[in-house]
Amino acid sequence: HPGGTISELRVRVDLKEFSGITAAEARFAPEAGAEPGFNLALFDDGAHQDSLAGDGIWGNSLILVNRKYPFKGDLKLQHASGVQQFENLFTRMRLRPLPEFTHWRVDWENGRQDAGINYREKVRLRFDIENRDFARDISEITVFNYAPEAKNQEIQFAQTIAPGETASNEQLNFFLRGPEQGDTLRFYYRLRFDAHVQAFSFRQPLIPWTLPAVWGDTLEVNSLRGVTEHLFPIVADPTLLDSHYYQISYFMPPDSSELRWRLRDLTNGMLRLDDQPVVNDPFYPHPVVDGIMFKVTNAEPGFRSFQVVANAAGPLDPPEQGCYVFNRNGFPLLNGSDRPNPERQQTNGSTWAIHTAMTEGNNGRYAYFISRVSRQGVNWPRMIPNDFEIRFTAAGGKAWMKYTGNAIVDVPFELWHMGEHIDDRSDDYRLIPLVYDEDENGFFNLTAIDHVVSGSDNDPYTDGIDFYNPADTAPGSAGYDAWVNSGFDEALVAAEIMARIVLVNRNGGSVSDSTFPANVNALMPEAGTIFRIITNKPNFPGDTLLVLGYVENREVPLPETFALYQNYPNPFNPETQIRFDLAHQVKVKLEIFNLLGQRIKTLADADMAPGQHRILWDGRNDAGLRVSSGVYFYRLKAGDYVKSRKMILIR
Repeated sequence: HPGGTISELRVRVDLKEFSGITAAEARFAPEAGAEPGFNLALFDDGAHQDSLAGDGIWGNSLILVNRKYPFKGDLKLQHASGVQQFENLFTRMRLRPLPEFTHWRVDWENGRQDAGINYREKVRLRFDIENRDFARDISEITVFNYAPEAKNQEIQFAQTIAPGETASNEQLNFFLRGPEQGDTLRFYYRLRFDAHVQAFSFRQPLIPWTLPAVWGDTLEVNSLRGVTEHLFPIVADPTLLDSHYYQISYFMPPDSSELRWRLRDLTNGMLRLDDQPVVNDPFYPHPVVDGIMFKVTNAEPGFRSFQVVANAAGPLDPPEQGCYVFNRNGFPLLNGSDRPNPERQQTNGSTWAIHTAMTEGNNGRYAYFISRVSRQGVNWPRMIPNDFEIRFTAAGGKAWMKYTGNAIVDVPFELWHMGEHIDDRSDDYRLIPLVYDEDENGFFNLTAIDHVVSGSDNDPYTDGIDFYNPADTAPGSAGYDAWVNSGFDEALVAAEIMARIVLVNRNGGSVSDSTFPANVNALMPEAGTIFRIITNKPNFPGDTLLVLGYVENREVPLPETFALYQNYPNPFNPETQIRFDLAHQVKVKLEIFNLLGQRIKTLADADMAPGQHRILWDGRNDAGLRVSSGVYFYRLKAGDYVKSRKMILIR
């Protein structure tokens, strides 16, 4: 029986099957930590919590100061002939009170902004943890959230909670989703604290909500500067949309290297949010303003797609897949496709895809690919946000075999830097290729090495291609031409952009065939083929985006029943909103009362139309005077419907 400062331990053991016992003792030791152990003598005399004297039921009790960690216990029996010991007869003994989860409240929701849990909406349910032990602190807490939507959420709270104190921290929250029906959300969680473990089930009231058709819609984003694909203005509460224009501006704080953003209401000129983080975490509570959840993310370093945009017959519209997405290897799909279409990518029926050369560590996965081509991330600043092309042409070009023989060789392709905007050709310039000669034969060719990205041994790939900037990056081929015309002066080759790109000919022909490469269906992609490499496009400081808080269809279904909801916020200062539903037109009276039952404010006294209604109370009485802090009641009378709720004003 754990208490605030002391715990009472009662032990009772049935020893009827044992004969000749002259003494019994329980010995206790900590299962964790270094607290001192203790012993408890047991008796069968009817005076020590042991039932009747001589009935074989032995027992005793002990009052002791609470212990921090769980204890285990052995049983020692003394017979005339010797000692008998039973180890770990008692385990996981908790000699202190459980902490209590208190002050449950919704502090974020992606639906109706009423501080409650509504049908189907995601919420962040905050709580505090009270240490009800007045003798021992709590130094380690882990909470496991087993709600399906939480995806095994684990909260590790490392701050010490002193005896009798309560911890309140933003870290203490559960990520939950309201069910589609019913009046209660039930969920399970497990608490581990100072080596103790306890499972709980918990219930939270559910607020019925007729889901508006536009709930969850993403509003249109327009760009003054920068990409729009990482901003998601999602309709959370359609009743709060006000048709205002909002501006999202990205910036870099002077004391940080982390991109931030701010939100300004252009309609009224107010700064609504400032110094907000850019977050990709799926559990992050993105801020909701005027019924819009502003989900601001950013691109991870990587590639959006690999495309083949032309072949020997001309442009391909839409583009064809330029990589293999097999066995969940992580490469990006293209329009839902996981592989090139052999009837479309090339006119000769072969299919080619971008990957990186084979090594002992190459498992065919996208993660390995991006690590290698970026040189473990070193090349990302030169790659992103630009796009690139490998163009197979009849004339081809020159490449430097810097790593294998240092020769200059002919290659059937050109490399191009396409800039940030693929449709803007004014800034495109030609790159210098460096070739890694896999088979060391002095030529750029298809190697007799099978690639792991696909099964069997019939997936040969080309020598490796490194993309390098010329010293002169003016638009066009001036920098590349200067390198060629100089006799391939190394000083005219600048920084590496991408490394070890290869092209894999899937099912092209067995690399173990004695006739290789004569058995292969194509030795290279055909002239006219263009591979396009599209990188992820992040936002940068200075980017500015616009959002209109309006949806075409804002019709909200009429409520089927009358309802009065909890005010929000609550507690509040200086004002709060009271929301209620009317099923049909009716005379409505909404009033505020103090604890003495005295009416201090009438907020509504009129016929009102059916629908959802919100009324603001500014904390003043009918005389216009501010009322004092305290508990107040608000009552809605709508025809025969009468409902009251409590609220708290804090000055």
